[in-house]
Amino acid sequence: MNSTHDAAGEQDTQFCLDPTQMPQRLELDIPEELLERLMQQAQRCNRSLPELIEHILAQSCMEMAEEV
Repeated sequence: MNSTHDAAGEQDTQFCLDPTQMPQRLELDIPEELLERLMQQAQRCNRSLPELIEHILAQSCMEMAEEV
């Protein structure tokens, strides 16, 4: 059986998770019409709604960074 603790009983840093590298939750209030369009687009692209929104936000952020 594998353990995340070393022989001294301390946490093995090789198996520690860095919370700053974990996805963060974001709640959005968007109009119903926009939600419907996003859901349709996600279905056309064969993506989940969260994947599509993440893609749109990432693409937009890259474009904004290029403008600066």
